[in-house]
Amino acid sequence: HFHGIAWHPSGRFVATANGDGKIDYWDGETGARRESLDWGLGKLYAVAFDAAGDRGASCSVNGEVVVWDVDH
Repeated sequence: HFHGIAWHPSGRFVATANGDGKIDYWDGETGARRESLDWGLGKLYAVAFDAAGDRGASCSVNGEVVVWDVDH
């Protein structure tokens, strides 16, 4: 289940924060899953990108926040 969603500023992909604890990247044109990221934090409730699209952030059910460098 998706708990959060954010379009990357480039428009090339969207990220979802999921109940399984993963961030999934989905291709903006085809809808195919491109990549999954998992930090073992439990359910994730939100996802966001900075304005430049260089970093992503998500928060977990435990109140932890993870920030990562986005590989375009």
